[in-house]
Amino acid sequence: GLSSPTLVDTDLDGIVDIAYAGDRGGKMYRFDLGGNDPTRWSARAIFNGTKPITSAPAISQLKDKRVVIFGTGSDLTEEDVASQEIQHVYGIFDNDTDSLPAEDGMGKGLLEQVLTKDSNNTLFLSDYKRSDGSGDKGWVIDLQPGQRVTVKPTVVLRTAFVTIRNYNANGCGAETAFLGINTADGGKLTKKSARPVVPDSRVAKKVGEKKDAKGNNIPVGCMEKGTETVCPSGYVYPKLLTASYLDSQKTNDHPTTADGDAGGSGNDNTPFQKSGNRCFFSKGVHTLLMNDMSDLDVAGPICNMKRVSWREVFF
Repeated sequence: GLSSPTLVDTDLDGIVDIAYAGDRGGKMYRFDLGGNDPTRWSARAIFNGTKPITSAPAISQLKDKRVVIFGTGSDLTEEDVASQEIQHVYGIFDNDTDSLPAEDGMGKGLLEQVLTKDSNNTLFLSDYKRSDGSGDKGWVIDLQPGQRVTVKPTVVLRTAFVTIRNYNANGCGAETAFLGINTADGGKLTKKSARPVVPDSRVAKKVGEKKDAKGNNIPVGCMEKGTETVCPSGYVYPKLLTASYLDSQKTNDHPTTADGDAGGSGNDNTPFQKSGNRCFFSKGVHTLLMNDMSDLDVAGPICNMKRVSWREVFF
């Protein structure tokens, strides 16, 4: 019952080095495909769980490791759709060392973050940090009964946008949540994150639209909540949706993303632009375009532009 794999080019040389894929038994595997001799390729589990993994994982490259992001759950059968079993979203750290796999459950090296929803269908994540060794294997988020992940997440900068579906108990109707997760710790988004601009009247939709108690501009997509500025993590829509990420300023024609995911588009002859994954290269439209033609805009930091020339005009 292996799910679709995600192929990763770790050194961005146009050759796949690693593949990640989960199975219906709940394990996530790493397949090492380095070198020209297939007899030396290998596979090992990096996560042992019990809930079905039915979609490909996403990859986020941090400074010293990759984060393998995936969710559990299935909607392949009527029994699957009717299930109210608790599912999860995971981020498993992989730093190329042959260490013991992460385990499902508390006290197994996974930092647990908490997901909440307010009365405006806006989602928020907690901000717990690693301490005393907790979270050295990755992070986990528990979903609500009936929620599940059956679509590969989308990574924008260092935010993983996860599609969460929940089917009504009677089988008629569904809802879809788009959740942005900080891939470093599984927690809340900040003004330095790629973040959704949710359809909430409290959220700043443009620069200077809203100010905090000190008169400072609240970043686009964020809001003032009490004495602090908070950036919502996502939003829930009352229907079944799918979304594709659109970047109007995308100029990279390389088949590999900045995180090494070979799910990009283009050709092998185009040099890779190693601009990193911390900021947008330029201003433009960044959005999750949905199949009903609506969209969920994505805000985030813009890379600092350096002056490359100047001129002086005399009158």
